[in-house]
Amino acid sequence: WLSEIEGQLLSEDYGKDLSSVNHLIKKHQVLEADISHHAETVEQITEQDQKCYNSDHFMREELHEKALNTIKRYHSLHEPMTIRNDNLEDSQLLNQFLRDAEDEIQWLCEKEPLVASKDLGSNLTAVQVLQKKHQSLEAEISSQEPTISSLIHRGQQMIRNGHFASEDIEQQCRQLQAKLGTIRDQSSVRRLRLLDAVESQMFYAEANECESWIKEK
Repeated sequence: WLSEIEGQLLSEDYGKDLSSVNHLIKKHQVLEADISHHAETVEQITEQDQKCYNSDHFMREELHEKALNTIKRYHSLHEPMTIRNDNLEDSQLLNQFLRDAEDEIQWLCEKEPLVASKDLGSNLTAVQVLQKKHQSLEAEISSQEPTISSLIHRGQQMIRNGHFASEDIEQQCRQLQAKLGTIRDQSSVRRLRLLDAVESQMFYAEANECESWIKEK
């Protein structure tokens, strides 16, 4: 039993994605419970060893050595058990962060063609419709910004805590910041262009109306 548990605790498999990490964490929790459950058995071995050692049993030295070795091996499980638990938790944090970052980057990529659109409408009504759509888009982006900022902050906190995948986390944080910055800039430019387009179409409409009035006269 000890050899099997020792082997499992030395495993370097920390999962390849969030699903596999969560599975390994559940498996490790079962392992921890199994180790804890064997504490009673170790106590019994300790008691039996003391009785045997205090008796005149002809193999008491050999049995005492085996008992001490078993007890020592059992107690030595706790350090690798804690280390594996910590590593699995770090892996879970990493994979959760990477999945969340991927979701946000995908969301930003979906918005990019909309804020980068060159369509300014062909008349006043069309421009006003585009302007309303862009206002809704800006509101959507603004409502998403706290989520993205919180995610970046989470990544930076993991880096400060010395996470083993700090380089990957830093790269994702930079990508998120750059993508969000690009979306903000493009959104501002489109808003101004639409404002200019509204003013231009209003001018054309007024000019056409004036021209029509002159022709009537």
